[in-house]
Formats: sequence, C-alpha cells, structure tokens
Amino acid sequence: LSMGGMCGYYHDILYISVFVQVTSLLSTWFWMFYLLIPAYGLYKLFVLVIIPYFQKPASSEEGQMSEAMRKKLEKTEKRAERRRQKRF
Repeated sequence: LSMGGMCGYYHDILYISVFVQVTSLLSTWFWMFYLLIPAYGLYKLFVLVIIPYFQKPASSEEGQMSEAMRKKLEKTEKRAERRRQKRF
C-alpha cells in the first residue's frame, strides 16, 4: 500500500494492534510492542522539529547564503528570459 499522510500511519497502528492482540495469546510481554507507537512519534519530533531548530544557521551565514541564492536566482531568470526569446 502506498498511502501517504495520516492514513498510512493509521494503517501502521492498526497492524501493530492486530499483531499485539494475536501474539499476546502467547505471552503478556508482547504488549510492549505498543511502545513502538510513541517511540516513533518521539523520533519524528526530534528529526523534524527539535534537531532542525538547533541547527539553524547563524545570522552571518544567512547573509552569505542569501547572496549566493540571489546570484543563482538571477542566473535562472536570465536563462528563462533567453528561452522565452528563442520561442518567439
């Protein structure tokens, strides 16, 4: 299944729940697999929110990056202008 967004996460939670229900017949320790859900949530929180927050570039680096990005943008605009002129 190639579902994106929250629907994919809901399917994963459903599969984990079914697995836990079936395997808990063998041992009560299989309930520990429910800890995978909050562990994955914490992992995503760290990777998508916390780590990028602390790895923001300093203000001096932003000025350098904006200069480089400005030059790159100018180049792409010139190329686009040349392409438009060739078509007409």
